[in-house]
Amino acid sequence: MNLEQIVVGIKNILLENNGNTATEISSICCDSRKVVSGSLFIAIKGYQFDGDDFIGEAIQKGAVAIASESSLSLSVPCLKVSNSYQALSKIAEIFYGEPAREIDLIGVTGTNGKSSTVYILDAIFSEAGITTGMIGTICNRINGRDEKASFTTPDALSLQSIFSKMKESNVEKLSMEVSSHALAQYRVGSIPFKTALFTNLSQDHLDYHKSMDCYFEAKRKLFSEFLHESGKAIINIDDDYGEKLAESIDTFQLVSVGQEPEAYYRIANISYTRTHSEFTLVSKDLSLTLKTQLTGEFNIYNVALSVVAALENGVQSEVIIRALENFKGVPGRLELMLGKKGQRVFVDYAHTPDALEKVLLTLKGKGERLFCLFGCGGDRDKTKRPLMASVVEKYADKIWVTDDNPRTEESAQIIEDIKAGFKTLEKVKVQADRYKSIYEAIEDMNTEDVLLVAGKGHEDYQIYGNEKKYFCDRSVVKEILEKVCA
Repeated sequence: MNLEQIVVGIKNILLENNGNTATEISSICCDSRKVVSGSLFIAIKGYQFDGDDFIGEAIQKGAVAIASESSLSLSVPCLKVSNSYQALSKIAEIFYGEPAREIDLIGVTGTNGKSSTVYILDAIFSEAGITTGMIGTICNRINGRDEKASFTTPDALSLQSIFSKMKESNVEKLSMEVSSHALAQYRVGSIPFKTALFTNLSQDHLDYHKSMDCYFEAKRKLFSEFLHESGKAIINIDDDYGEKLAESIDTFQLVSVGQEPEAYYRIANISYTRTHSEFTLVSKDLSLTLKTQLTGEFNIYNVALSVVAALENGVQSEVIIRALENFKGVPGRLELMLGKKGQRVFVDYAHTPDALEKVLLTLKGKGERLFCLFGCGGDRDKTKRPLMASVVEKYADKIWVTDDNPRTEESAQIIEDIKAGFKTLEKVKVQADRYKSIYEAIEDMNTEDVLLVAGKGHEDYQIYGNEKKYFCDRSVVKEILEKVCA
């Protein structure tokens, strides 16, 4: 590909220094460490670094062209762009031949429930005989083949590479999680989504977005900037931010979901235990009784949104019912592990105050004790730490506070931030070592007790400093249950 093809394909781009548009581009990079001979280096003005500082290094390594928001006078052609994130996304899209144009994109955004929703969607579309793809926090899936995921929504270059693989595998419908970071950084490209889903919004990522209003506006981009003009916006209007979002959507695009009477698809007759859920989905044209092995009211919303998206994409009701009956669950999402003496341990990804509260409410029984083990991530929103403690104290009978990816922060300081949210430490135990903490919690259980191990879910690592070490809650719980409950 030559530089002219990129210049022609992008609006608001200026070729400076009388650059040679015939310059051949062999690769696209935004990380100077990955530049090779023939690369176009895109200098990103990021959250932590300014790519302009690495332009010299990129040219030394063989970059034949540079894209930047700055006006530059260099020995290689320079592209001046108005937004480096948008430029990276669009250039990557052009470089890979716009692979997503031949795929129906279904995007899911919200604070909680994204992973479960895309898993359910993938199961329903697969049951319908559709060739599917999935992109998300837990894994990326191409026609039934799973690949490890690094981010909820990959960076723009990786995303277009994945889209290209999807195209090669003839994927027809792609269900993907779309994070607020990805939307703020325009990672998803310019191909509009056919369907966009909104689950809910509660406090998270304020280290990046600074305020709930900014966080919401980032999420809203999926509907205001990336949804096809004839696409459908499927929104949980029982959520306060969902209701606010719905008010900004064109009537012909809006498909509202919720228990509220005005919802187009109304959720009714809810019932659930710790092992399954049942509800009715009602609209003007149908009434579906749906059963699932997923549990909790929050999961009922995830299922309802997925079912509505499938219906709006032409999947028949009987296929949806069959898919839900066969769906076994999502790794690390309220995943139940049983001890030999009946001890019940649930592993879940809940790492926000709202998610923790919903899971604890689901697990809270009538007589048995509920234990909860959790921590908070380092280098992330510090303001939610005491809020999470307050929520756990409200519902749990015993609490273990432990490490959850301290990153470059001191574990002890994170724990102190959490402890500030407790009214009393009477039922709180602190054990920074997560393995020991899980061991102590399981060892303390009676057969009728329930333990929630929260925060990491599917993750198989702990991050200390900049080092990622293997650690998997699911494997650890299974191992300890076998030791303690033998």
